[in-house]
Amino acid sequence: MNAVQLIGRLTKDPEIRTTQNGIKCATFTLAVDRPRLKDGNREADFLPCVAWRGTAEFAENWLRKGIKIAVQGSIQTRSYEKDGAKRFVTEILCEHLEFCESKQESTAPAQTAPVNTFTEVDTDDLPF
Repeated sequence: MNAVQLIGRLTKDPEIRTTQNGIKCATFTLAVDRPRLKDGNREADFLPCVAWRGTAEFAENWLRKGIKIAVQGSIQTRSYEKDGAKRFVTEILCEHLEFCESKQESTAPAQTAPVNTFTEVDTDDLPF
């Protein structure tokens, strides 16, 4: 089973691209806090995330730097070649995004968006 659920904050606004076939793709980094250490300091993991189609459109319209969201999806690994060296990437393939703050807790306009935006992903349409 490949399933992941994370809660974190966006480190910057999502980057939006459109494939040659007109399919939207959003990429963003999610900062996920680790439990507090004994000395009281927090550490975070910075996880690259990818969303496609309707989920990407939702990200484009409503997500902004600093917003706290929940992500449901799966872990995806892929590789590519750059400058003659093979590179590997591990990222979160987002299937569902949901806000974790109320309007009062965030100054971002995104809080007025509907939260149920699950989009079925057909792996045959993915560009990799």
